[in-house]
Amino acid sequence: MPIYTNTIVRAIQPYTQLALKTSLLLLAGPLTMPALGQVLDMRFEVKANYRDSEQVRFRAQSPISFLSSIGGDSSSFIETVEEGEHAEVSLISVAGKWQFSESLQLNFKVDAIDLYDRNPTSTDNKIDIDAFFLRYGDRFSATKIPSKNSVYAQLGKFKKFEQQRERRTESYGVVSTVFNRFEDSGVETGFDLSSGFYGRLSYTTGNPVFTRDVNALAGNNGSQDFQALTGPNTYSTLNSGIATLYDAEIEDFDLSSDPELGVGLGYRWNSINQNQKIDVLAFHYQRDLSKTRELKGTFLGGDLDLFDLSEVPGAEGVRLPFSGNEKTESGLNVWYNSGDFSLFSQYVKQDLAGLDRDGFEIELSYVLDLPITITPVVRYSRLNNDFSSPQRFPTPSFQWDWRKVDYAVNIDLSDNFRVIVEYADNEVLTAGGWKDQREFLVTLRWQQSYKR
Repeated sequence: MPIYTNTIVRAIQPYTQLALKTSLLLLAGPLTMPALGQVLDMRFEVKANYRDSEQVRFRAQSPISFLSSIGGDSSSFIETVEEGEHAEVSLISVAGKWQFSESLQLNFKVDAIDLYDRNPTSTDNKIDIDAFFLRYGDRFSATKIPSKNSVYAQLGKFKKFEQQRERRTESYGVVSTVFNRFEDSGVETGFDLSSGFYGRLSYTTGNPVFTRDVNALAGNNGSQDFQALTGPNTYSTLNSGIATLYDAEIEDFDLSSDPELGVGLGYRWNSINQNQKIDVLAFHYQRDLSKTRELKGTFLGGDLDLFDLSEVPGAEGVRLPFSGNEKTESGLNVWYNSGDFSLFSQYVKQDLAGLDRDGFEIELSYVLDLPITITPVVRYSRLNNDFSSPQRFPTPSFQWDWRKVDYAVNIDLSDNFRVIVEYADNEVLTAGGWKDQREFLVTLRWQQSYKR
């Protein structure tokens, strides 16, 4: 990590625990006061899905015999997480904002089931605090320009500032899956100017690097082996999937060990009649990868532990060609709205301890205001991995390049019910050339708002 980053980290680290205690005191006051002048906005959400995942199976580059020494499957295949047709309830959620005063608010989101975000799918938390943070001041969303200059600060677990806020699909593109799908925990501050310029600065725990399939189900990465070691007859029917490396869900709030520093600078422009809007954001993140990061429900460790299997019996010398421990991400977002048409695009370049990769994503949508609102969506995403894994590495798909096209249509049956129909066309560049894997997904979403 460069000298300037270490200096900043050392300077603010003593204040992180103080900031957390202060926020709890600030929160305790409003929670015990009468509700006069306070506003509570809540949203309840349930999602039910029909999923049809195409069966795809790839032979690894060589037999992975050492997996049997740790209770795992000694076969040499990687395959679709759960092929075939399935009907499932994927999410029950409650989210809200408690506005204590004009400047102070508490935001929260709690998910139950959360099937498509669980990793490993079978053994991760079934109830998850998706977001929980205290914010002072106003933070403006993409393309919205404040009428006067504004600053804010927030503490807790929250979305990353470059994340696409209004996704019109249940699925994610490859780039949004790999680089910024999940929230992070820590401190964020920023400014929004009436001139259109804005900035963001974050100091966070940093999402652990882990592995998952890019389709709906993450897969059981490490959980089958973990279950086999802890009791008989507990094997799951889920596979680990055609997995890639990605920034996984955060499991704690810890700013004392290998924190991540993020910075963003953007500019917004709106036409006089507000019909055309543009928002451009450049961002950069930097942290040191940990030797290992523990995750719920798997014996696999995150960060560098995932890259190096040389200490496993029978796997001497089996490691990805990484060097050092620095992780950096630099990227550029562009939002564009013109009437009922909207575009979101993102480019990210990442360095994982010398393992270089980059990706690009663009999503187009158009709202058709008919007797019922219909919104067609198309998204193209691509991931390029500029490194190679050794022949005996058990997940050769880490090094594969990806192309993914998502086709979708949103049908708003009422204010409360939406149907999302989508088709994912994946292509991966294996040793034998480009190979397809496809998935069809239908989502029925119910939402109900409550305000007092």
